Amino acid sequence: GSISGDYRLVIHWLEVTEDWNRLDQLMIAHQCIVCVIDAMPYKNSAKNFARRFPDNVFIQYFKGDDIKTGFEGEGLSAVPKVTEDRTEGLDQTIADLKEGKILLPDRSENDKVETCITHLLRLKKEKKISDKDGSLVYVYKKGGETHFGFALNNCRIATEIMAEKYGMYLIPKAGKFNDN
Repeated sequence: GSISGDYRLVIHWLEVTEDWNRLDQLMIAHQCIVCVIDAMPYKNSAKNFARRFPDNVFIQYFKGDDIKTGFEGEGLSAVPKVTEDRTEGLDQTIADLKEGKILLPDRSENDKVETCITHLLRLKKEKKISDKDGSLVYVYKKGGETHFGFALNNCRIATEIMAEKYGMYLIPKAGKFNDN
């Protein structure tokens, strides 16, 4: 993604790959400044990818409440990491999409847009008893084809890291998610 002149996060490429070397190519081709990638379930592959781009790639875990950055490991094996609450993060990403703060590519320009929208629509909440205090909470169901939903969440996190790291503050412009 990139930051447009009107201060929105504009997603300009959607792709599905299981080839970690392809991610290297995408980082270079799209001149990615900050990338956030799920640490799980392929933790070693994610860490190796982060080591190939030590100033640009953060591995991500769902943990805690607010977005927090740090490092995992020590010395030359250390990699940047970021943690965020799963439900809070997905709520923010969905809100940003609905408010037009995150824009997807035009459907005519990328054949993965429909898949992305389908994945987003599959993000559903369920009631659960909180592990923290026993209260009733709503959390996103696990499982199912929701990969692009989590990828957009990671892109949003990357944008926040970039804003903090480089002193960029984004002022989102309102719009509608369904305008694509």
